[in-house]
Amino acid sequence: MKKHRIGIILLLVGVLMLSFTGCLDRLTAQKTEPSVIPLPTEITAAESLPTETTMPVETTLETEPETNLVTVTDAYIDARKVGTNTMCYHIPRINMPGDLASGVNEKIYQELSGSLARYPYDENGFYIMDMTYVWGQRGDILSILVEEDFSEGDYVTYYTYHVSTVTGQEVSVEEVYNVFGITEADYYSTVKTVAENYYDRSGMLEYTPVEIVQQTFTDLNIANSKPAIGKNGELVFSLMIYTPAGSGESTMLFSADGNDMRGYTDCQVHY
Repeated sequence: MKKHRIGIILLLVGVLMLSFTGCLDRLTAQKTEPSVIPLPTEITAAESLPTETTMPVETTLETEPETNLVTVTDAYIDARKVGTNTMCYHIPRINMPGDLASGVNEKIYQELSGSLARYPYDENGFYIMDMTYVWGQRGDILSILVEEDFSEGDYVTYYTYHVSTVTGQEVSVEEVYNVFGITEADYYSTVKTVAENYYDRSGMLEYTPVEIVQQTFTDLNIANSKPAIGKNGELVFSLMIYTPAGSGESTMLFSADGNDMRGYTDCQVHY
């Protein structure tokens, strides 16, 4: 009987041992078999991570420094009709910062107003009908060309003023040659060529005595011509032309390529 109880106990112990071993195996299997999570093959916009956000930055564009802004306007103006006669008077003024051009402006005003005072309107006399001007700039040189027309014949006077747009000071005519890349000799040669072509085109050589024509080409007359920078940046100049008709002489305005520039300046005010 005692042996029978021992056998039953041993049998129960064995059953318990087998059950424990099975549980242990299942726990071990759960620990060693990793779970696999498949990676997505494509990330959609909704699934993408937010990018780093930056605040807008204010920027200032770097521009070229402004060049010297120079303009020319009227210091004095008078435009009117007296009977059948018309007068148009303009005295120019150079506009530059501060008082840079004050010296040359004073010179221009005194010279031109003085001329108007010397030749005031006289219905039966000799007077200035028109005083008009144009201005032009090339490089850092500005030119003002003033035309003074009188009441009798073809009598015309030209004034030229050349000013540095950097300093506001008046500069020499050599500075005008420089901005065109020419020398004084080149300029004189151009003036002579233009005068020769003018005589040829006008036909005056057929009836003008040689000694009269030669006066146009004297060194003094060529040197007295007045170059200027035109309103389109071109080279223009005044020159005394000698002819057998009228007063025998007439100051004319030409471009360097030979064009007759009469009418280049005009009254800028409507009557």
